[in-house]
Amino acid sequence: MSYPVQILPRRRIDEQRWNDAVARSPYAAPYGYTWWLDAVTGRRWAGLVLDDYRVVLPLHLRISAGPLKLIDGAPFTQHAGPFGSLRAQDVEQLLAAIPRSYLLRRLGLYLDPADLSLLFEKSTLHPRYVAQKRTNYELDLSHPYNQVAESYRRRLKAKLKGLPTLSLEEWSIKEYLPFFRTHVGERAGLKPAIYRRQQALLLALEANQSGKIYRFAAPDGTTTAALCLVQHQRRLIYLMAASSPAGLAQDGMPRLLDAIIRRYAGQNYVLDFEGSDRPGIASFFRSFGAQPFAYTALRDRWR
Repeated sequence: MSYPVQILPRRRIDEQRWNDAVARSPYAAPYGYTWWLDAVTGRRWAGLVLDDYRVVLPLHLRISAGPLKLIDGAPFTQHAGPFGSLRAQDVEQLLAAIPRSYLLRRLGLYLDPADLSLLFEKSTLHPRYVAQKRTNYELDLSHPYNQVAESYRRRLKAKLKGLPTLSLEEWSIKEYLPFFRTHVGERAGLKPAIYRRQQALLLALEANQSGKIYRFAAPDGTTTAALCLVQHQRRLIYLMAASSPAGLAQDGMPRLLDAIIRRYAGQNYVLDFEGSDRPGIASFFRSFGAQPFAYTALRDRWR
């Protein structure tokens, strides 16, 4: 039996069936699980459900006032899927089902390259939307470390040359949060609501055994760089990185990432840098040999 697209509020989502759809996606990403969505939105999200949970697409709600909704990106969340067993025209059907009262400021989608190319054709993209290509960076870790490290850029190799191999050291959420806020949040002017979402997500990752925080310490034991690494199936996601001025001077983050690559190299993993269209950050990711992969961000033409 074929079911139309349903748009369901959070309270009506069947969590087991929704999460099953996310789990069977060919592209392994944790951004669609109910526990992740609850953490990064404060349970303020709705879901598009196609063919009785064959495919699902979460909508992050920034504002909800009666029938009027504002859909925007959620903190620490690259995209919204879609998740499940996709078929031709599924994406177009999902987008066409979003009511006009749901205003899109940003909806990130990660699609098969062929589907992404079709989406950018004017004939297939729903006329209410504008699509912008974004870039993710990924590094294949299935080869031995020496082979992976051969793809490092010359400048990065020079930084790491002669340094002792770093042993990965885990760090607690309680210690990491103030470090991140001091060295990233204050500089970026992050609001208290973002910190609440960050803490909720870190606790959810810990509860679901899906993430660890690693730190780089100076010789005196002071932490100078740290990051959260999310693990989902064969994907390792570089999330929430922070460095102190001393960490920048000591190349703490490159050394920390090199240690992560060394640990997981030769296994069936992909290191997902989450991408950035900022030239400096993109250059840093490319210095490890990471390759670009396109995804898209949709918005309404009214913006």
